[in-house]
Amino acid sequence: HGDFAQVTHYDQQPAARLTTFAAEGAEWIHIVDLDGAEAGEARQHALIGELTQAIDVKVQSGGGVRSANDVAKLLEAGVSRVVVGS
Repeated sequence: HGDFAQVTHYDQQPAARLTTFAAEGAEWIHIVDLDGAEAGEARQHALIGELTQAIDVKVQSGGGVRSANDVAKLLEAGVSRVVVGS
């Protein structure tokens, strides 16, 4: 809900969770760079790239994306669609 004071812990192995989603029939997965969203600049290009390589599902990503360079880095990382913030 956009409240960075709230902390929710998810899987320590996100690739395993994404593999489960794919096995259950997911065609798209949306990954948000919450660090980037909070900072106002993308921060997790490398991790998002690792996750896109770990699964055979299309990935849409956003969070802190503010420039053409951010978009290019995510596309190069294997993301199929990029959500640009304001």
